[in-house]
Amino acid sequence: MVRGEEEAFNLLYDRYYTRLYRYLLVVSSGDETMAQEALQEAMVRVAGKIKPMASADYFWRWLTTVARNAHRDMIRRQGRYRGMLRRFSEWFSIAQQDALLIPPQNAEQLYEEMLRGVIDSLPKEDRILVIGKYF
Repeated sequence: MVRGEEEAFNLLYDRYYTRLYRYLLVVSSGDETMAQEALQEAMVRVAGKIKPMASADYFWRWLTTVARNAHRDMIRRQGRYRGMLRRFSEWFSIAQQDALLIPPQNAEQLYEEMLRGVIDSLPKEDRILVIGKYF
């Protein structure tokens, strides 16, 4: 695999797929979808970072560490996404209430101010991504 041989990756996949999947099922508290997604992410990471190992036990420990980290990263991404959805829904409900109270000519300015407020409330890395993408 270090040399990029596809056959070596297929051998690794065949040998460790089921065992690693079962491990990730435990880590994800039985969430099959999460376990499958984390397994795919882990296999991609393994393919890119594999190196010779001293023993099969050491390799298994390294493999489970890569898989566990892939699972944690997925949980973090989901948390950020859910946080953004929560902030957006809060903003949207306020905007709907305010829209009934303000004249239409001032609505655009109010929405812009509210949007800036929501963007400013984001964690720094999310704020940079949103500003970079949309502004």
